[in-house]
Amino acid sequence: MSTGPSTQRITIAGIAVSLALLCWATLVLGPSAPMGNSFNAVTLLLFIGVWAVGMVAMMLPSLLPMIYMVVSASKKSLRDRGTTGGPRTLVKPLQFVLGYFGIWSFVGVAAFLGLTFLFQFYAPYFGMGGGLVGLAAGVAVFLAGVYQFSPLKQRALRACRSPMNFVMTRWKEGRAAGFLMGLDYGFFCTKCCWAFMAVMVVVGGMSILWMVLFAGVIFVEKIAPRGVVVSWGLGILLMVAGVGLAALPS
Repeated sequence: MSTGPSTQRITIAGIAVSLALLCWATLVLGPSAPMGNSFNAVTLLLFIGVWAVGMVAMMLPSLLPMIYMVVSASKKSLRDRGTTGGPRTLVKPLQFVLGYFGIWSFVGVAAFLGLTFLFQFYAPYFGMGGGLVGLAAGVAVFLAGVYQFSPLKQRALRACRSPMNFVMTRWKEGRAAGFLMGLDYGFFCTKCCWAFMAVMVVVGGMSILWMVLFAGVIFVEKIAPRGVVVSWGLGILLMVAGVGLAALPS
């Protein structure tokens, strides 16, 4: 008896949710990410490890509609070539997920290097007792709010909210096609969500509370019918919060 589409979707959702919950548990119980105050291979690997686990926890649930679409398109591609599906059906989706989180891992490397630069050269201003901590946090939050209204953000969000359009216009064939599509889609997603990640790192130090907050926001933006309105509302809240943080005494 063949597995129906609904059964397959439930199975994929169950695996994704279980993996996301496992990653959340790892973040709660495991070591925190070193925030770039020293540059060496150990701290870099630890940061990237925690960052990658955090990205899976935050982004995997909102990635489910895209995974469903890639599975369906992969099946159709195999049928068009006269090939039975079987395990080969999941090759592209698995490659896609690896490519997608590969992009986010690259973003993590960039974040680590940026933080290391700030700590090394501007520690007297941004460290404990530094006079620019509140101002820097306020500017980061305010700019994240402004970015919510930018054309770049809105174009990227439309791409993230339309898995079918992405598959129809950017589908690729070949051995590494799934991985390349994952990189492509991840690039759209980083353009959509990079400001959230910047606030999470600069203001929250990758705290669980900030990660849960932004994971919920990202999920609603991508999945909810009126996610764009939620995106604008959040932009206003972030700008107000940014002004408030900048105005607080250091």
